[in-house]
Amino acid sequence: LRTLVLCSSGIGTSKILATNLKKHFPEIKEIQNISILDLNHIDPNQFDFIVSTVQLQKTDYDYVLASPMLTEDEVNRIRKAIRARKLSKKRNGKADTTGGPVGNENYLIKLENTKRYLDIAVDLLDAFHIHEVEDSLSISLILLTACHVLEDENRIMNRDNVHAKLIERAQLGGVGIPQTKLALYHTRDDHILSPTFTIYRLSKPIQISGMDGKEMDMNTLLLMLSPQSVRPEVLEIMSLISSLLIQETKAIELFEEADEDAIKRFLSEHFFNYVQQKEIRSLNNV
Repeated sequence: LRTLVLCSSGIGTSKILATNLKKHFPEIKEIQNISILDLNHIDPNQFDFIVSTVQLQKTDYDYVLASPMLTEDEVNRIRKAIRARKLSKKRNGKADTTGGPVGNENYLIKLENTKRYLDIAVDLLDAFHIHEVEDSLSISLILLTACHVLEDENRIMNRDNVHAKLIERAQLGGVGIPQTKLALYHTRDDHILSPTFTIYRLSKPIQISGMDGKEMDMNTLLLMLSPQSVRPEVLEIMSLISSLLIQETKAIELFEEADEDAIKRFLSEHFFNYVQQKEIRSLNNV
């Protein structure tokens, strides 16, 4: 089944949801994650199945609303929807038509594509920092402080606008990662100049809503920002960070406790492996 996963930004919760979908539903072979802001660039009807972390307005296609962590009730609803979709395809006599890519692509183009991924990864790592929050600040003040810092570093402009977008995103649904002390705040906006990943560690935990809808204590805030108009490679690299929160227990441990160098080494390894695997798949198609 070809599945489309939607979220507010396309760099955070959609990748977490996609990872959980693959865990629960092996029949889902292909997943595309996008922001609802990019919906006008694709035809949702080309997908067999659509899942969204946010409520959509006035659609002419069916979709399932689900949280990124997938509750038992949501898993059951998705299973019923997949079963219904399979029956519909059988009645219509449609088979899966996802074929392999066409070969004979220029090697120079492949090298340029690989370089783009590596440049994005290196830029993210160069700008990565951990900030300690010693005072008892509200989430809003912590995010505003973060926006001040990023504006000073020329990675964003109009900090108040970016701050407002982060608050708006948090109000759409829980941002806490269940069974951890982590929260993932993320957004895309025209006032964000460069992709950014930073960590804020709080001396005193704050209670927030988790992605499963339950209240939880958070003492580590992960902040991911991306420009609104950006190449797909940027979204892929940033989404990889989100997926590590689900796939790698070590990622949670490092983000909660490790120093900058240890986290940079961990992310470097995963970025490199990701790009290397893409390169191998690309060369195999030549």
